[in-house]
Amino acid sequence: MVYNTAPFYVYAGNNVAAIAAGSTAGNMVFAAKQFPLESPGKRFQIIGRPVTYACSDTTLWRYSGYSRQASQPTSIATLDGLAGVVRARLATGVNCAASNFSYMPGVTQRADLVTMSLTLANSSDSVILLHQVHVQNVP
Repeated sequence: MVYNTAPFYVYAGNNVAAIAAGSTAGNMVFAAKQFPLESPGKRFQIIGRPVTYACSDTTLWRYSGYSRQASQPTSIATLDGLAGVVRARLATGVNCAASNFSYMPGVTQRADLVTMSLTLANSSDSVILLHQVHVQNVP
């Protein structure tokens, strides 16, 4: 992936090239690709297959093993229908309505911010797990 300036570029594939045959741990060869933009810092990132976390009723699920799509699937029905998908239960007792994931794009003065909040509850108690991650906004 070269010069990824927005999350949707990863899924669209415009700036993604496959690692070609003949690559070794010390020498990577990429399939021929004309990228839409040149990376000013001459950087690239190596990406793998997507992983999706989805909350349904009171269960948190992890979906993996499927190929990158033109746009990231957002419904459990779509994820369940993907070829090769592996679904794993991560947690039960999740209050899906009170849990969330948000992405705030960065600007020149600050990095991107990803915020994840997971509310676990039973009949008498609840706890909120909160994690924030700064993502470098240097393409």
